[in-house]
Amino acid sequence: MHFFLFVLFAVVPEAALATDTPIGNVLCTVTGWFTGNTGKGLATIAVVIIGIWRLQGKWSGPRTLMCLTGIAIIFAAAHLVETMNAGAGSGCETNAIFYPPP
Repeated sequence: MHFFLFVLFAVVPEAALATDTPIGNVLCTVTGWFTGNTGKGLATIAVVIIGIWRLQGKWSGPRTLMCLTGIAIIFAAAHLVETMNAGAGSGCETNAIFYPPP
C-alpha cells in the first residue's frame, strides 16, 4: 500500500500537494474556522468557563492542563505546518473560502 502511494505521488506530484482542489478548499475553510475569529471566540469562552469551574473546585488540575494544551495545539497547528513546509506556499490561505460550483 505504501509503495502504491509513493508511485502515485511520484507520477502525479499535484496529488501530493492538492492545494487547489474542492476538498482542499473545504479543509482550508474548516481550518479557518478553528484559527479565525470563531475559534478564538470559542476558545475564550472555554477558558473563562474552565477558570470559573476551577475556582468552584469542579475541575481538577490535570483536566485543566489537558484542555488548555489542546487549545494551544489547535492554534499552533497552522504555524507548525507552515514551519515544517518551509514556506513552500502550499498551505491554506488565511482567508480561504469555499464556494461550491454552480
